[in-house]
Amino acid sequence: MAIATERLKYLRKSRRGDGSGRAFRGKQHRFAYASLLRKVHSLARKRGVQVVEVNPQDTSTIGMLKYAPQLSLSKDVAAAYVIGRRALGFRERLPKGYGKLLRDEAFLAYAQRFYQTRAEELREQKKVTRDRPRKNRLSRELKRVHGALFLLSSLQGPPGSQREVTDGRNFLGAHPWRVLRAGLFLPLLRSTVPRDLSPLKALLHRGAWEGWKGSLGPPPGGGPECANVHST
Repeated sequence: MAIATERLKYLRKSRRGDGSGRAFRGKQHRFAYASLLRKVHSLARKRGVQVVEVNPQDTSTIGMLKYAPQLSLSKDVAAAYVIGRRALGFRERLPKGYGKLLRDEAFLAYAQRFYQTRAEELREQKKVTRDRPRKNRLSRELKRVHGALFLLSSLQGPPGSQREVTDGRNFLGAHPWRVLRAGLFLPLLRSTVPRDLSPLKALLHRGAWEGWKGSLGPPPGGGPECANVHST
């Protein structure tokens, strides 16, 4: 028996003006993650339970993109699943459907246009707003949009190793899991952290995103009014 944990020293804290709310920020700042982790490790050692710490890089992203839709798991359970697999020494191979998607020029162009349009909207909103907290939120979102554009353009760099390793690097010279997150979540699922990840199942297995092509409407697989990615 063993316990697998991420090798984290601290959790990212929310800040005033980011829309998280004062009560939530207070609870988050009082949460002593490192102290809790030390207690877990200490208790495990006393009871003879092995503790394995793993690299935390992209565990949540891989869980949401791969195992949440594939095994119908929540995003948190999916991330824990990745942590457990990593502790056992497994490497996360990129599903064939996602590999196909990353080579689809139409998909990449669609995602880039989405973020370019969003960047223009955010810049216009910053010009007219006088509310400082709102302007700060817009600036942070604009920074994230620029980061997404950089990730999407990174696929055009020199090819790297073709081995898709657990940390998510070395696929066409980029971070494939991060590129997929940037290209799928906001442009297609309309959320930075979608609650329903089941529409990704068709993409994961087949790289099929026909239901979204040329449309900024609702994602496929969500009811009678949604497009159907399985149709060809």
